[in-house]
Amino acid sequence: MRPHGVLDALAGKLDGVLRYPAVLHWRYQYDLPELFTLFVGDTDGLHWGYWFDDPGRMPPVIASYYARDAVDYVASPSLWHAIAARSEAMRESIIENRTHDSKHAASYTKQLAGLDELEAVLRAPAAVPPRRPIAKTPEGMGIVVEPAQLGRWIAPPKIVGEDILRFVDAEIAAGRPGTALLVGRELWDGHKALSQEIFVRAYPALGREALHAVALAHQRHPAIPSLDLTSYKPGDYSDVPDALAHPLDVIRLTLRSGLAAEADLSALANLRELDVAAARMTELPTSLAACTKLERAHLYNNQFTAFPPALSGLPALHTVSLGRNPKLTSLAGLERCTALEHLDLGSCPLVRLPDDLSGWSKLATIDVGGTNLTQVDHDRLRAAIPGLAITGQPVGSGSVKPYSARTTFDVGDSIAHPTFGTGTVVRVRDGKIDVSFVDGPKTLVHAKPS
Repeated sequence: MRPHGVLDALAGKLDGVLRYPAVLHWRYQYDLPELFTLFVGDTDGLHWGYWFDDPGRMPPVIASYYARDAVDYVASPSLWHAIAARSEAMRESIIENRTHDSKHAASYTKQLAGLDELEAVLRAPAAVPPRRPIAKTPEGMGIVVEPAQLGRWIAPPKIVGEDILRFVDAEIAAGRPGTALLVGRELWDGHKALSQEIFVRAYPALGREALHAVALAHQRHPAIPSLDLTSYKPGDYSDVPDALAHPLDVIRLTLRSGLAAEADLSALANLRELDVAAARMTELPTSLAACTKLERAHLYNNQFTAFPPALSGLPALHTVSLGRNPKLTSLAGLERCTALEHLDLGSCPLVRLPDDLSGWSKLATIDVGGTNLTQVDHDRLRAAIPGLAITGQPVGSGSVKPYSARTTFDVGDSIAHPTFGTGTVVRVRDGKIDVSFVDGPKTLVHAKPS
């Protein structure tokens, strides 16, 4: 258990100017507004925090859950109870490991001694008043409101945001904001944006202004890339509206929720780095072509089918990460990025590189591991760019077929031609094949009847 969140604030680590509201420090994407992180574990986003049902009026309890697993909270009466439970679980695990791993027994014994020291200084709290939720919620914490504040809610077969918000507003107007809180919790895992809007409406009606401030901050910044607000530097932005409100300040734009193709980013004149990794992107806005200072584009793990045309020819672009785009088959336009130094194409179904590699004279590293590029492509890279560091092995090496017009070839086959040398079949059509050779593409006959 490592101290973070609230404990960082108490230690003075959040003093000074922060890029984002302090309440977002170590706030995971599915942390409900009531949860304020205290400790972070070592696996799957496990963390513990104070849970405030009604800040200033009710004492907190401790809640924990695994942020990268199901949204399933576990409540503890106090911090002492939570630490004691964690210590006991660790003790059982260490003893089991020592039993089956005698080679490292001394290390396990030292870990157990550390737990002994911790438990020696732990002091059980005085009697903790019981927390009494009056309605269950899917994440396991329930809600604590006055019975008169809670009405009846039955989830409809289909969630329509406008209908849900009308119902929530009616309940609040009728003096039942607890119903709104219940609805928000019911929809949290699956309709998070709608839940956030419900919370923004419910907390003021419940008189829970501190939670209202958290809900607003989380709604305005739904997916900041780092939990640690102290890691942000001037120029770091993580949502488009915020960036467009300060266009000349934006240096690094990280968008985990994607980027609309029609977004106008042309005003981001000082943008140096764009990170849309793992955002299910299929295309980039054409307006990025105006961002001529862009140096790094992280497009990793998306659904691009081709190199985004908006980036083609950007004069400062030196690093492009396109790895793990399972539909990427075309690099057209990438040859115009003449400042390119580092290129990641790993685990993409590419079968050929651009015909003209002369613009990549500055390229220092390229990752083609897991692609369908063959020895021919590797040879072309080495011939065009002396000293290039290539990661990944060519496919088809050691299985080159002699070319004959009567032989049937498939895409990806390596062939040896008496005039053009070794090449790779990139297309098969109507008795012909398109083959990529070192000196350029050629169309040849194949599968010719005897």
